[in-house]
Amino acid sequence: MMAHTHLMSTSAIGHGFLYWHYHAYMRAIDVEPMTFFSTVVLFIGDRLGLTWENGVWSLTFHLIALSAALLFGALLPDIDSETSTLGRYVKPIARAIPHRTFTHTLWVVLVLGVLSVFVDNGYLYMLTLGYTLHIVEDTFSRQGICWFYPVIGTYRKFGNGAVIKNNRNPKFFFYRTNKTSEWVVFSFFLAVHFYLIMLYI
Repeated sequence: MMAHTHLMSTSAIGHGFLYWHYHAYMRAIDVEPMTFFSTVVLFIGDRLGLTWENGVWSLTFHLIALSAALLFGALLPDIDSETSTLGRYVKPIARAIPHRTFTHTLWVVLVLGVLSVFVDNGYLYMLTLGYTLHIVEDTFSRQGICWFYPVIGTYRKFGNGAVIKNNRNPKFFFYRTNKTSEWVVFSFFLAVHFYLIMLYI
């Protein structure tokens, strides 16, 4: 998946969370009955330091910083590619790590997750979420990823630079990187953004 699609899909998910958190927060203030979903959303928001009664400038800065951490996390796994948004600026790192191997594994997610809980910082939580969503999104590509690499799973590399998970039948997976199917995914999440904006009106 290309950077623009990772950013669009991840930001749409973040946008949806903020929308539902705001409504759950307002419902809690009005002492309305809370659903399990609303309770979970409020708990996560509390870990992120979201308080909608903060001053507008403080709240705006906090939301921008949270969004930046989320989007940075969504780009971070592709630091192993010299042509990626981040990889082009740190080429020694990009050249040292084969694409879609170590940076696209559960091990990195677990390290970030444990670190997030230990530090208990909202920005690190958001970075971890963005990182995890990137890997989940790549899982459904035709190329696939090996979540437990190098313990379980290997890749095949083709002459054109393509890296595909071994024993993968691409016919059963939805999108192909930088092809029409990926633009369908991009358009879907763009529509999610517009839908959420319409709910504000």
